[in-house]
Amino acid sequence: LFMFQNSDNQEGYYYADNSNGSYTFESRTDLKGDFDLNFAGAKINNQFIVGGTWRFAHVNYISNFNAEAVSVWDLTGDPNGWRLDPSKQGPENAVLYKSDVSYDTEDVEGGAPNAKRIEEMIRAGQTIVCQVTKNAIGAKGARLTQEVSIPGRFAVLVPNSSTIGISKRLPDGERRRLRKIVDEVKPERHGIIIRTAAEGVTAEDLARDVTSLAEKWAAIEAEVAKSNQPRLVYRDLDLAVRVLREELNDDSRAVLIDDRELYEKVREYVLAVNPELADRIEFYDRGSEELPLFERYFVHEQLHRALDRKVFLPSGGSLIIERTEALTVIDVNTGKNVGTTNLEETVFRNNLEAADEVARQLRLRDIGGIIVIDFIDMDTKGNREAVASALRQALSRDKTRTQVFDISELGLVEMTRKRVNEGLLESVSDICAVCDGRGFVVATGL
Repeated sequence: LFMFQNSDNQEGYYYADNSNGSYTFESRTDLKGDFDLNFAGAKINNQFIVGGTWRFAHVNYISNFNAEAVSVWDLTGDPNGWRLDPSKQGPENAVLYKSDVSYDTEDVEGGAPNAKRIEEMIRAGQTIVCQVTKNAIGAKGARLTQEVSIPGRFAVLVPNSSTIGISKRLPDGERRRLRKIVDEVKPERHGIIIRTAAEGVTAEDLARDVTSLAEKWAAIEAEVAKSNQPRLVYRDLDLAVRVLREELNDDSRAVLIDDRELYEKVREYVLAVNPELADRIEFYDRGSEELPLFERYFVHEQLHRALDRKVFLPSGGSLIIERTEALTVIDVNTGKNVGTTNLEETVFRNNLEAADEVARQLRLRDIGGIIVIDFIDMDTKGNREAVASALRQALSRDKTRTQVFDISELGLVEMTRKRVNEGLLESVSDICAVCDGRGFVVATGL
């Protein structure tokens, strides 16, 4: 799935089926018509899916966590039974932390709830219902929570909660308007969080969305009550539909889909939630078109470019992106950018270009965790502050949560970006069997 934006500032989406069905992409073009990919999804090599609600069997305490977490797994007799692809190696257990446990205080004897150890909240061998909030990445197991939430187009339902929240990205006046509507549409036993997409929507549209979410939760409760057998009881919408739920709006010009089954599914969804946009869902017939959709719009070419460790900047500079086990390092170079004035001004302009490109590359490659950016040294404090401000401004367009610290005297910026899934590189590649991912082969004579 990829998105374009033309010279009239109109946006559109395209979806093309991949032969292995393992990943989808989101893309935007600049005014010159060059495609600029933004990564939207990754292949799923196990059944721990973010947003999915599971009934898990067997709880085991993690002793070295001082009873602050438990490991959870599906006790099916086959330790690899829950994987879609048993050939994929990964952690068998998911982890549930104490702070993510939901329990009835009346079931816990004595003492303040915060002082309770996790084994007093849930029992070893107990069957529990959890939602996956973070997929398994590398050797780390999936992260779970018992605080379930169900996202919709305009709101998020928080079952069995009194939570009320409104997106901080909305203007103050709009937040006040929506706060009045919330009191009318909030279900009696559940909390709701109003999303940024709810800006300008009517009370009727918001009520319809909340009612739909409440019906979903009722269906989940009914499914859970059927059996104690460990299984998936709820899964969020398909990735392509989910992206459209988040992004499709009146500014979108078209959605092209070259898979008939997905086209019907997407059109049915849009007719249900945004019927006025249904005519913008179009089928791209691979039989009558000269080129496949991804070839026609150079998506594969851009994908390969997104996997390169070196990224060129408009003025001739470059970024070098290196991934390690603990963090990601991005080095900024001037390259062929020699400037036209003094050295400080050249370095400053190069760093401004790099700040914008770094934010784009983080979204494109879906890089998460700790990130260190080595900007070129600047003598002027005002220039360092301007570069840090430009980086924060560029990152404000990122829906994934980030935290950025001030630029140091050495030109280093430390930041974090929430990591939920595998990044783009991990999603479309495997570790080299020869060097085990180290990037070089040791001489056999050693």
